Amino acid sequence: LEGSVVDGVIAQATVFMDSNDNSRLDDGEASTSTNSYGTFFLPYPSTPDSSVIIAMGGSDKLTGNELPELALKSKGSNFSGQHVGINLFSTLSSGLDKDQAHEFDSLLGDDLSLQNLMSQNIWNAAEDDGGTAIDAARLNLQLGLLLLSASALFEDTVSAGLVAPAVAEALLSVEFRDLSYLLRSQHLMKRLIENLT
Repeated sequence: LEGSVVDGVIAQATVFMDSNDNSRLDDGEASTSTNSYGTFFLPYPSTPDSSVIIAMGGSDKLTGNELPELALKSKGSNFSGQHVGINLFSTLSSGLDKDQAHEFDSLLGDDLSLQNLMSQNIWNAAEDDGGTAIDAARLNLQLGLLLLSASALFEDTVSAGLVAPAVAEALLSVEFRDLSYLLRSQHLMKRLIENLT
């Protein structure tokens, strides 16, 4: 199983098959680290639909910043081929049911597909293809900033594992149906604060 970890390009992240879905690397769980391109290789899981892959920590290749608190996730239902993109799209959608994932996909508009964003290295696609791939990489970074801001805002009162689902819920509960617009609007932050308080 080949994959990539993208907030920007994340090197030296610990990536593991989280067989018990507890967001911790336990004995016996297959693990590896991302290379300088954010790419990793793991054995293909015997039960891909129920598998969970977690990426933790690492450093942003572009800025050189260490990201010890970074935690990204992808669920097996997202494994459409041999490449797994672990990014903000996969993280936010990992806790959604099928209907909610479809609704989240509709926020992306006609040019972007949630399934495609979770089955490719969106950073490389942006560098190679331009156009909508650049839009996807930009949205991924904006989602990362939103998640980081929400985590910092509520770090003393809300468990870290609850922030990403609250962000996803806020995105789906706001009446505007354009993710790019939502990420620039005050409506989303107000709804997010309501969800976390």
